[in-house]
Amino acid sequence: MVLLLCLAGIGGGSALANGSFPANRTLESAEGPLPGCNRPPTINYSAEDRRLSLRVCCNQISAPAVLDGNILRITGAAISTRMHCGDGQASEDRFVKQIDSQRELRWRLEGGMLLLESDPPLRFRIPAS
Repeated sequence: MVLLLCLAGIGGGSALANGSFPANRTLESAEGPLPGCNRPPTINYSAEDRRLSLRVCCNQISAPAVLDGNILRITGAAISTRMHCGDGQASEDRFVKQIDSQRELRWRLEGGMLLLESDPPLRFRIPAS
């Protein structure tokens, strides 16, 4: 399973104050839990390790990643746990496929959210510093 993202030159300041990607922070989906799951998906980008981590329904996914302006690019193969998620398995599979199907994702900050442009867009809440 190949996944997403590339980030280079990311500052550690407040994402909302300077418009930079919110690196080194766990962002939770603004949509809440996926159907059949008991927690919302999360993403976290480690600027030091240049790795993107996702927690979906019951699995975690990690991939090498770099940022080029407002574009996130997949830079390598992802690794993933592959537990069966019961009633949430179909929801998790759709979410991962939505991200995995794109080699590049545009991102922007809007109203305390990170928006990843996909179909449909993915919205993640940026926690207060």
